[in-house]
Amino acid sequence: MKTNDEYRKENKVLYHIFAEMHDGLDDFEHDWHNWNILVDQGNVNRMLREMVTGALVADGKCTEYDSKNYIDNLVEKYLTREVQPDEFFSKRNCGRCGGLLANGRTMSRFNTDCICLKCAEAEKTHPDYQKAVDAEISAIRNGNLNFKGIGYKPEGDSIMSIKINQKYPVKVGKNEVEVTVKAQTAKGWLVETAKGRTFPVNDINRFILPEAPKPQESAPKSKLSMLDAAAEILKEASYPMSAKELIAAMEEAGLWKSGRGLTPANTLSAGLNREIAGKENPRFKKTGKGMFALAEQAEAEGCVPCAN
Repeated sequence: MKTNDEYRKENKVLYHIFAEMHDGLDDFEHDWHNWNILVDQGNVNRMLREMVTGALVADGKCTEYDSKNYIDNLVEKYLTREVQPDEFFSKRNCGRCGGLLANGRTMSRFNTDCICLKCAEAEKTHPDYQKAVDAEISAIRNGNLNFKGIGYKPEGDSIMSIKINQKYPVKVGKNEVEVTVKAQTAKGWLVETAKGRTFPVNDINRFILPEAPKPQESAPKSKLSMLDAAAEILKEASYPMSAKELIAAMEEAGLWKSGRGLTPANTLSAGLNREIAGKENPRFKKTGKGMFALAEQAEAEGCVPCAN
């Protein structure tokens, strides 16, 4: 028998799945609060499962007969993927474009990235999108609960290169007209000419995009100290991170490699705290329990130093 807290954790995932299927992620946090405050989360679980079952059957993703196993696999998939639910819902920035997630979030069909709704719509035009969807459904039905997606390859995904408020030449009949992209729509983009005339562009091929520069081989990175590497990661991240998150990011970026120490996160946390307490102008600031940011970024965002 599950506890109320275990039901609540599962219910949040169930409602996220339901909201995602009904384009309701914009109001997810507000609507989930109404379910979250209910006392009997076991009863909430039954209601949410009925809602998700109806949506899945209507979309042809499963039958009512096998819906229980299908939903169990979906929930387990969310709970066992690299991005855990609590981390997923607490992320501040889109894992693809870096924009804020204040207007909603979802998980990419290609990998475990937490992305904004604009990027979610944009990736639907990727040539491999249906392949990614089919692979995910097949993996779940076959019991692969740790499927991490087919991987996201931006090459050829030209939709991601169209930026809001940027100017591009657009084909209009046999002519080329320079326009400014004003907004992304469900079907394409709304653009504006220099004379103020607006019109939709629903075909990406009408944009005349510059050729992508050939990648240059980057110079090998010099070896950094643990604290210097942490500073580099925080500079790129622009949001607070824990010592454990910093260690993982430092190693993934190749900025620093763990030695023989068994607890590098504890070592880093101690080093950060020493610099904060001992230097007149420390590079770091503690923004919460176990959370660190660059001092200049924390001050710019008005973060209050944490005494813990």
